[in-house]
Amino acid sequence: MSKTKVKIAATSDIHGFLEGLDEEVRSINPHVLVIAGDIHPCFIHIDADRWFRNEFFPMVREWAKKSIYVVAIPGNHDFWLTDYLSGKIECELPHNFHLLLDMEEIFYGLHFYGTPWVPWINGRWCFEASDKTLEYQFAGIPERVDVLVTHTPPHINHQQIDISTQHDQRYWRHFGSKELLREVKLKAPRYLFCGHIHSGSHEFHTIECANDRVCCAYNVSRVDEGYNVHYPLKTVEVEVKG
Repeated sequence: MSKTKVKIAATSDIHGFLEGLDEEVRSINPHVLVIAGDIHPCFIHIDADRWFRNEFFPMVREWAKKSIYVVAIPGNHDFWLTDYLSGKIECELPHNFHLLLDMEEIFYGLHFYGTPWVPWINGRWCFEASDKTLEYQFAGIPERVDVLVTHTPPHINHQQIDISTQHDQRYWRHFGSKELLREVKLKAPRYLFCGHIHSGSHEFHTIECANDRVCCAYNVSRVDEGYNVHYPLKTVEVEVKG
């Protein structure tokens, strides 16, 4: 049986800052670009509708010329995408832009599943939910999906700083979801890409799952806590059996 490798580049928490993104995507030239939420501009003086139509989507259409699929989920800041999904906004999305809302799609033989839900913050944001709702939503994650895309990180709870920890000079605090971690351990995706916590560790983390399986987890937020473009795209090559 032949084997091929699919190159995946991943990022999250763009927050409207496109500085260097097009050049980086073109230099990597992935088969699939994953965006794990918070694409929406974060400053109120920016016209989000104009930004998506005139800046972000034209760039995505250019990537289509290089046969790059963009697999994205909304994040808690993605008000424009939420309005689009609810039918309040009419817009023709680029044909290579695939917005996953608790759903699965297959690209290059790999199963991708995206879910946007995050632990409750203060009631002002998109897709924030109670622990009970998170438990229900994450239960929909299929078993043995190849690439799981979430906005919230799982609550890994290492002693050191990890992908679900916000860190400043005063304290470390975990913001990850225990409900998501429970489902990851049960369903055992091969890869997990998340964001939401800008200062979470961007190093490789493994999550031990059922039946001796392992999930490779990454926080791929692009900006830091000061909303400065700081982290490069994360690139992995995933083996697919032909």
